[in-house]
Amino acid sequence: MAGGQVWPLVVGLVLILAGIGLRAWSIATLGRFFQYQIRVQSGHHVVTGGPYRYVRHPSYTGIALILIGIALACDDVWSLLAVAVLGGVGLGCASTPRNGSWNRRWAANTGSSRPAASAWCPGCGEPAGSRRRRNRNAARWVGAPGHTGPVRITVRVRPGSAHPGVGGAYGDALVVRVSPRAVDGKATAAALAAIAGAFGVPRQAVTLVSGAASRTKVIDVAGGDPAVLDRLLAG
Repeated sequence: MAGGQVWPLVVGLVLILAGIGLRAWSIATLGRFFQYQIRVQSGHHVVTGGPYRYVRHPSYTGIALILIGIALACDDVWSLLAVAVLGGVGLGCASTPRNGSWNRRWAANTGSSRPAASAWCPGCGEPAGSRRRRNRNAARWVGAPGHTGPVRITVRVRPGSAHPGVGGAYGDALVVRVSPRAVDGKATAAALAAIAGAFGVPRQAVTLVSGAASRTKVIDVAGGDPAVLDRLLAG
């Protein structure tokens, strides 16, 4: 090593081993849900056990540790710079679409738009008390093999639409276009019926939680599939 310094090699090897171990732990925790391509599978649900209790993308965090470890072991400042720029861009692009799908699925199952774990490192940008509360919320629905309770969604109703339908996003809300005007609750009733049709459930399975007099509403869909919500939001 240049200058007789051994610590970059030692630290680098430790980070490499830690990254390999974290990635292996992540894959083992996901089990059959692990995949290289983003794809919603049957029975898919948000995993909050193992390393996913602390970070949202532990497998990517493991890759980042490996790359940093290799750069340190090489004892080369240019390697560190390359890892920071190229590795950061690559992992950021890979995780961005997963973040959107993850957040929508979390909101669908917990009724909260705030995730229980930070994306890359434990507790980054999140108070510990807030993190504990969110983990308690997750415990209410996460089980094996997945969530079976109602799906809670936020919708944005657009009354008086010439092209009624369900699909698209308004911020974090699902857009519902209905023909009736917002008079005497007709638009709300039409929106609930449209949601039932989109999820393929009976009308009585759809319950208005809040927002009766607002265009932004919170709705529970009993027997709803979060994967359907992902597809509708993407549409």
